[in-house]
Amino acid sequence: MATSFDDAVEAIRGHSLSALEALLANDASLPRQANVQGWTLLHFAARFAFTAGFNLLLPLSDATTRTGDGNKTAQELGQAWGLLSDGVSQIAAKLTPSIDHLSVTERNMFFGASAIDRAGALRKDPAALTKVLYDSKSRVTLLHSLNFLKSPTEQSLLWMSPTEIDQIVTPGASSPFLLSCLTPLSPNDNIPTLILLGVNQNNSPLWALDVSSIALLQQHVQSKLSLDFLPARPKAYDLNPQEAAHLAQARSLLDWHARFKFCSLCGSKTLLAEAGYKRVCHNSSCVSQTSVQNSCFPRTDPVAIVCILSHDGERALLGRQKVWPSGMYSCIAGFMEPGESMEAAARREAREETGVIVGRVQYFASQPWPFPANLMLGMYGEAVLGGETIDLVDQELEDAKWFTRQEILDSLAGGSSAPLKMAQTYAIAHQLLKNWAENGSFHWTVQAKY
Repeated sequence: MATSFDDAVEAIRGHSLSALEALLANDASLPRQANVQGWTLLHFAARFAFTAGFNLLLPLSDATTRTGDGNKTAQELGQAWGLLSDGVSQIAAKLTPSIDHLSVTERNMFFGASAIDRAGALRKDPAALTKVLYDSKSRVTLLHSLNFLKSPTEQSLLWMSPTEIDQIVTPGASSPFLLSCLTPLSPNDNIPTLILLGVNQNNSPLWALDVSSIALLQQHVQSKLSLDFLPARPKAYDLNPQEAAHLAQARSLLDWHARFKFCSLCGSKTLLAEAGYKRVCHNSSCVSQTSVQNSCFPRTDPVAIVCILSHDGERALLGRQKVWPSGMYSCIAGFMEPGESMEAAARREAREETGVIVGRVQYFASQPWPFPANLMLGMYGEAVLGGETIDLVDQELEDAKWFTRQEILDSLAGGSSAPLKMAQTYAIAHQLLKNWAENGSFHWTVQAKY
């Protein structure tokens, strides 16, 4: 049976100030009560970003009380979950990490150098999302068939204000166009997909909109802005690293929404939810309504990419596919399989594609690769003594060779006399080889037992 405390929590969860006030009027001790985890009503008000409730409860509560499970005060919870004062983005910006917080390796990973706050705490709150969408600093970038718009003057995406988009699509309408995209009430193929990317360092909420079905916006882009939607390959590489990261996030999410229109459990249509980070089955009797189903959430496909080094550490094994430009070689890569660690995937791919047996494997870095939604897991692998003989087992590669450190250095320098064509700087394969070849003190941190 629900207690008055439980009812107060539900009032806070639903941002109902009148219900909370009525409960407090009946029981003045509620602000000093706590659940079994040590959470008071003030903690819940902070957790669910209920500013009015928080302000009501603060003088009635002990603000120094800490939760039993996370040892946090209400103020600390408010900072962690984005307690709002006069705007959602105002607090979210305080939580946004700086690009300076990223390691040098991360900053070198094109598509991955992101310091955006993805604002996950806001996704389940429709009222907060509406406020964020029409925040004065909110901006939307447009994609058409996963192609993007680039600013004509900067190395950035083209960003538009939500009100500008509403006026183009539904001028004078009483209900804003983008609001219907944010909270669709039923599955409808004619409702464009709108997703929240997050809040950037400038305190601007960023969104992405799929305009593939919006002729008015397409015409506006072409006739009024004199712009064309550009293919991500190769035009994304003209963006600055942070804007490229925004594009990677938008492209991967929109691609998933375009593919996952139907529930994989019952076949019914699905509906966008949580600002684009979930799809729910429209069939109320589907089993997905009663349990967590992986099919509801965006898909990312992990890829193991490994720079295989000889046992003496002085050579790197690279392969080439027949479709690549003449003379190009790169690191061995392949999709991970279910129930497989990334280290095991690196060893399997090395054996299947080159016949080389890899022992210890050491993680280097990861890179989002939005074609359409891969995550490249970069590693170094050490060939075991006696296991360096090349045998193109599965014939996936046209050729594989061992290259010396000097040959890699000469190739990084470029020029007509370079021993091989390297992967471009925006690829993690390039960074793997560069880090090894230029780092004379490269050493293994993973201990070998052979």
